[in-house]
Amino acid sequence: MKDKTFNFKFNSLIRNGRNPKLFYPLILMLLLIGFYGFYAAPKWIHYRYTTWDALRDAINARHLLEGGEILADPVFAGCQSWYPPTHAAILAALSKLLNADLIQTYALSAAAFNGLAIAAFYVLAYRCSGRNPHAAFLATLSLSALPWFVTYVLLSPTVMAHATVLSIIFMAFYVFHIESESKNIITLFGLGAGLMGLFHPPTFLILTGALFLHGCLRIQLDSFRKKTIINAVWLFLIALLVSSPYWISNVLQPAQNTEPVRYTAPALYHLEFVLPGKSVLRSIPLLLPAFWGILLAYKRRRESLYGFLLSLFLVSLAGQVPVYYLAFMKTYQPGVYMTLSEYIPILVPHEFQMYSQICASLFFAIGSAGIFSLQRRALRWCLSGLVIFAAGASLFACLKEIPEHSKLFLWPYREQIEWKGAVRYIRENTSVHETICSPNDSTSFFVVGVQTGRKCLATFPSHANTRADLESRQIIRDEILYRADQHEILQAADQFSIQYLLCSRKINNPQRLVRFREWFPVLYDDEIVSIFRVTPKEPEN
Repeated sequence: MKDKTFNFKFNSLIRNGRNPKLFYPLILMLLLIGFYGFYAAPKWIHYRYTTWDALRDAINARHLLEGGEILADPVFAGCQSWYPPTHAAILAALSKLLNADLIQTYALSAAAFNGLAIAAFYVLAYRCSGRNPHAAFLATLSLSALPWFVTYVLLSPTVMAHATVLSIIFMAFYVFHIESESKNIITLFGLGAGLMGLFHPPTFLILTGALFLHGCLRIQLDSFRKKTIINAVWLFLIALLVSSPYWISNVLQPAQNTEPVRYTAPALYHLEFVLPGKSVLRSIPLLLPAFWGILLAYKRRRESLYGFLLSLFLVSLAGQVPVYYLAFMKTYQPGVYMTLSEYIPILVPHEFQMYSQICASLFFAIGSAGIFSLQRRALRWCLSGLVIFAAGASLFACLKEIPEHSKLFLWPYREQIEWKGAVRYIRENTSVHETICSPNDSTSFFVVGVQTGRKCLATFPSHANTRADLESRQIIRDEILYRADQHEILQAADQFSIQYLLCSRKINNPQRLVRFREWFPVLYDDEIVSIFRVTPKEPEN
């Protein structure tokens, strides 16, 4: 039976019989090319959209390019990689194949790949809106009102951005085969979801969580039909089995550094990131059709497509609840907060927030299609005009707001001239398996990690292995740089496999540098940066 809910054709947008199925994707492609060509590309070329997380990923890639082991932690000697190296290995191979600078490869990977999210989202919205191309087109334009999506997906070269693109492509294929009960189709989607766990675990949690919840919903609504139960369990088990190497090697080991899994992005508390755009003129016209879309989806929840969409939305909301709950308790019940904060996992809530906004745009597509199908002409045209205004206003306001949003995410990468000689010496004369003790977290991250791919003693806790004892490492680094004598430094070097000290006259205490010169051989010195070998200095004849 033909569905009459979404069969209205909004023909005033397309005249002279042009096919909207071809016209809308062409317009989207031209808009994306213009956005990348005239706005984003100049900033990528000058590293202005090389995000902090991209540089963290680049450390893994640099480590591999310099000959490091794929399963070894690129930051700490003797540790196993705590983050899947799949993405870093792909970018490292691409950099080597193209004979291109690694950071430039990362920066430009967004232009080469991230735009696929637009095409996949249009297909996804087209299916969710009952194959209504007008609603799908406007919903895709509404993405420009989502700061998370524009800044952190379209513009960002991070593993999270690339994983989001892959997950949208995955969902676009999934919703077109969602009614299939073929064992081959179920196995294929289980494999795809599982591989995401070896690419980006947080996206795996969101995607697989939605699939699992949707499976539970189908089991309930289908009155425990045997085939439905078997398919739901089979898909989930395949996904879990494929991704199990990561979970077994990481989750089952005790965490000594909880900062990465408890980090809360500042953007979670900025209203312009919680809502689609900080302007009321942009938020309300977008949110009203989205609320209507939620009601329509809930009304048709027995259909697998809308059941999956509701499941994804619920998972994305659930991932944000812990951090907002803890923030509320910290403000109004600090005693309870101190007790609960040790037991409630946060689980990267900013990524859940981004997926909830993507769901909002999909509900916007459903609600828009519902508006276009209204029988009262005056109400239909009034609401349709409101929807079109919201999408258009979002598109034109996007470029104006991006620079402000970007301040929360982007880290302008500059390879400081003073470190170039030392970086060249380290690459040519040291092994990627050796450890360097540098003056602070910044030099460990940007100089030792990003530029050389060598191991370090300590770095920013939020970007460090969860199984590494960062507190002990930071204490030892302070002891080496400020208090320890030669014998104590040699003991610490033996304990943490430290081979070199990287020092700068702009950072280190001058008197301490004099002591280092007395105790250890000087391997490199350009009057600003010095490199010492942590081994007893042979007496001069």
